[in-house]
Amino acid sequence: MSEENGSQLHVAIIGAGLTGLVLALALENRHIQYTIYEQAASIPSTGAGLNTNPAGARSLKYISAEAFAAYKAVRTTHHRYNDELYFTYTDGSSHVDLMCTEEFGSVHRVRYIDELVKRVPAEKIRLGHRVKNVTQSSPSHAPLLSFENGSSISCDVVLGCDGVKSKIRPIVVGEDHASAKASFSHRVVYRGLVGRHEAEKALGSKMMDGALLHVGCGACFVSYPATEDVMSFGLFIPHPEPWPHFPSVSHKADKQELLATLKDLHPNVLKVGKLLPDTLDVWAVYDTHDSPLPTYSKGCIAVLGDAAHASTPNLGSAAGIAYEDAAVVATLLGDIQKTLKSQNSGGATVEQRRALQQQISHALTAYTTSCIERSQWLVQASRYLGECNTMDAYGGVLDLERLVADTKQRYDIVWNKDIVDIVKSARETRDKLELQS
Repeated sequence: MSEENGSQLHVAIIGAGLTGLVLALALENRHIQYTIYEQAASIPSTGAGLNTNPAGARSLKYISAEAFAAYKAVRTTHHRYNDELYFTYTDGSSHVDLMCTEEFGSVHRVRYIDELVKRVPAEKIRLGHRVKNVTQSSPSHAPLLSFENGSSISCDVVLGCDGVKSKIRPIVVGEDHASAKASFSHRVVYRGLVGRHEAEKALGSKMMDGALLHVGCGACFVSYPATEDVMSFGLFIPHPEPWPHFPSVSHKADKQELLATLKDLHPNVLKVGKLLPDTLDVWAVYDTHDSPLPTYSKGCIAVLGDAAHASTPNLGSAAGIAYEDAAVVATLLGDIQKTLKSQNSGGATVEQRRALQQQISHALTAYTTSCIERSQWLVQASRYLGECNTMDAYGGVLDLERLVADTKQRYDIVWNKDIVDIVKSARETRDKLELQS
C-alpha cells in the first residue's frame, strides 16, 4: 500500500515453483496485486511425477477455478479394476489393495507447472531475482526486499515459496536457529520415466493404471502414471552416511548402481530398472523433521510449502498441504484487501500504514496457528512411512499387512480434512488477535 494508493495490497512471492504459482492464482482470484520473484533465469522445469491427495484437490477448487483447471488439464487418475481406484502394495509374492478416491490423481510436474504459468500474467513474473535480504525498519514501514542483482523493492507482504533451500526461512526463524536449514532424511530416491508400453511388458497390464509400491527390506520401488503414456518410477533406499554432494540435492548416477540395489527385489522390478536411462538423477530427500520451525511468520513475512515444512514424499501429500497454505494465506489477505477498498480515503497516512502492517501480521500469525500442527504432523508421519516402506521401522521384518494398516491410518488423517474448516479456524484466530490488540 503506497502513500498515493491506500486501497491496494502488494505481495512479493519468492519462488516460481509449484507453491508460488498456485499462490499467485489464489491472489489473482482475490484481486490482490502480486509479483513473483524467481532466482533462476527461467521457470524451474525439473521433476517427475507428483501426487495430489483428495484434500489437496479440494484446496485447488477452493483457491480458484483456474488453479483447479490447470491440475485437471494434466491429471492422471489411479484407475484400476472396474474403474475403482487403488494403491497396490506388493512384496512380489502377495499384494494388498488400498482404496482411494476419484479426487486422487498424479501429474507430471513439468507439465503441471507449464499449465500454471499459462494462467499467470507474464508481467507478474520476474526472473533472475535471487533474494539477498528482507528488512523492515519499523512497524509503519513496509518490508524492503533486496536482491543479489542489485535491485530492491518495497511491498506489503513477503511470502517465501522458495522450497527446501529457502532464503526466507532463516529470515523468519533467525539465521542461527536450528530450523533455518532443512536436514538430510538419510533417504535417497532414484527417479525416472518409462513409456507405458515398455513398463507394461515388465509389470503386466493390471499394474499400469494405479500406484504400485513394491516393498522389501532395504528398498521400496514406486510406480504410477505420470501421463496417459508415461509411467513415473522411483526407488527409495536408506543412505546412512551424510549426503556428499551438498549444497546440490541431486547428482547423476549410473544405471548399474541402481540395478545392484534392485537385485534382491522381485524380478519384475529388475525388468523395469533395466528400462530406465543409462544415466539417472538420484535425489537426496531433505525435510524439516529434525528441526521443525517454531513459526511460519514474522511480522509481514511468511514461508509456505516446503519452505515451511519440507517433507519426504512417502505420504504423497506435500503438495496438497502447500495448497492449503496458499488457500489460507490468500483468503486472509483477501479479507484485508476488501477492508482496504471499503475504507479507502485516497491516500495512506502513517497511522493507516501502521494499522495495515498489524493486520497483516495478525493474518500471518493466524495462518501459522491454523496450519502448523497439521503440516508438521505430515513431516513426521511421512518420514516414519518411509522407514516402514523399507521395513526399517519393523526391525527389518517384511510385514505387508502392517505396512498397509499404518499407511491407511495416516492417509485417513491427511485426506479427510476440509480446507473450509481450516480457513474458518484461521479467521477465528485472526479475529481473536484483532480483539486483543
